[in-house]
Amino acid sequence: MLRSLVGSEMCIRDRYIGAGRYPGYIRDLAERKQDFMFYWYEPDSLISSIGAQAITFDKNTPQCDAERSPDPTLNTAKCGYPVQTLLKRTQSAVLAQHADYKY
Repeated sequence: MLRSLVGSEMCIRDRYIGAGRYPGYIRDLAERKQDFMFYWYEPDSLISSIGAQAITFDKNTPQCDAERSPDPTLNTAKCGYPVQTLLKRTQSAVLAQHADYKY
């Protein structure tokens, strides 16, 4: 399904292929020098392996977030996703042996 990207002339194709196949699909698009946008998590080597750059949408708000659909092909939200913090955890015994892991 083609949908016009808000505020631009760019058309995008909504495509959901599952998380397991997604990194390979993105790498393939990059290798073929296709124009594309994608959503992925940071930190992850996929971002740096293809030289991806961050883009910005309107700030996430509760009202905009309410427009999201669990089905990515039906999403009408015009804002970015909320920032998600990735926390690293380990056992105290591991930190006692590897103090540099704190950093």
